[in-house]
Amino acid sequence: MQQASSAPVLSFGEFVLDIANARLTQAGRARPLSRKPLALLVELVQRPGRLVPRDHLLDTVWQRRYVSDSAVKSVISELRAALG
Repeated sequence: MQQASSAPVLSFGEFVLDIANARLTQAGRARPLSRKPLALLVELVQRPGRLVPRDHLLDTVWQRRYVSDSAVKSVISELRAALG
């Protein structure tokens, strides 16, 4: 994974995540993501190879609101679909 020094852009495989512009591309093609899956992806790619605790994700992605397990699973499913 590479991180550009001047802009929050992360590369992994054939994906490029432009955090500042909330944009994910794969081999130059846009991969649309809604807000929560994008926020989840940002949290995960900023911690490569590390376990990211559920409480951390609830704090950062959902701002500690009550979130059902099915809502979390739905966001994860959307993210997985976008990443193929």
